[in-house]
Amino acid sequence: YTNTIGSFAGRFQGTIENCVSSATVNGYKFVGGIIACRDNAMGDVTVKNCAFHGTLTTASSTAAQNAGGIVGGTYMDSNNSAPNGHRTNIIGNTCDGTISGMANVGGIFGGCVMIAQAWDAYEFRDNVFTGTIARGNADTTGAIIGFYDSLNKWDDIHDNTFSADCGAERGIGKVKYVDTSFENPTAVDGVTYI
Repeated sequence: YTNTIGSFAGRFQGTIENCVSSATVNGYKFVGGIIACRDNAMGDVTVKNCAFHGTLTTASSTAAQNAGGIVGGTYMDSNNSAPNGHRTNIIGNTCDGTISGMANVGGIFGGCVMIAQAWDAYEFRDNVFTGTIARGNADTTGAIIGFYDSLNKWDDIHDNTFSADCGAERGIGKVKYVDTSFENPTAVDGVTYI
């Protein structure tokens, strides 16, 4: 098992589209059906109209995390030097594969553990998950997104769909912080509103 592994790229910068994989992908942290994670550079990263039909698995260690059917996660930055970076555009992708991981497991996207707040608009839309989540911590496992550290006005997440029997209880597993100007947000256990 290694870090940052995907069918097409580990750390990626630019646009990847119309790619199809039926691979078996095994890794430890940041494991993706198409790409593992975005590179630390501040430019745009887009994954569009791709499909993953294979099997994706992280190690069984409790530290193994960020497994996604299309994208494993965002930055892999051990120095925590880019807390307000760009998010990845994830548009029109499909996954009908089997996704297994310990934490931050998503049918489309695994986990965003680095970006405290998005600074620029991006799109996360029109993705479809009809595969299976075979293993994952229920708190940070989602049919579309496993874990997001925060959400704010720049997050444009819509029109993503998943099969009800995919093995995940909800579309987004967990969000830690929500930055909102709404006066009375509907409270969700474990979420801090700022």
